[in-house]
Amino acid sequence: MSRRFILAGDWNTARHQGTERDSRVGREFFARVHEAGWYDCVWDTRQSEIRTWFRPGSKLQQDDYVFCDRSLGSSVAEVSVAEDAATELQLSDHAPLIVEFDIRPMAIADQSE
Repeated sequence: MSRRFILAGDWNTARHQGTERDSRVGREFFARVHEAGWYDCVWDTRQSEIRTWFRPGSKLQQDDYVFCDRSLGSSVAEVSVAEDAATELQLSDHAPLIVEFDIRPMAIADQSE
């Protein structure tokens, strides 16, 4: 069984960026993600990016990502963004990316022994 993981954060890259050079770098990054077998919780679920970056004048849409192993990726139930954190509340130029997983509860072993 392969290791289960979730990696999330601001990766400072995107598939589509303002310049051809930057877009090429983004495409290369995501090609390596795919080759490594990582599941991109937004792209692999929606087949498109979702806006998480709200800096005025920027062409970049998404540079915040959640990746996980393929097994866990099959349980992604919903992907959304809390846009108001960046737009109305102006807490950051990034909005929180929310990924909900539909995971069955795991039994906890009796550790009293």
